[in-house]
Amino acid sequence: MVLESKTKVVKRLKKDRGGRVYEQYWIYIPKALLLDSQFPINLEKDIVIKIEGKRLVIENVEED
Repeated sequence: MVLESKTKVVKRLKKDRGGRVYEQYWIYIPKALLLDSQFPINLEKDIVIKIEGKRLVIENVEED
């Protein structure tokens, strides 16, 4: 059971079809955490990412 893991935010440069370069940022979720039975995110649906104080919160989209 893995309830916590370290990871990084990675910056990548990407070129679009017009040759313009822009930045992308990726947050990697370690496989051991992702496959944990307590992992709360539904990987087949959209998620919400928000900032609450000094925390980054990732949640499932609440459906009506």
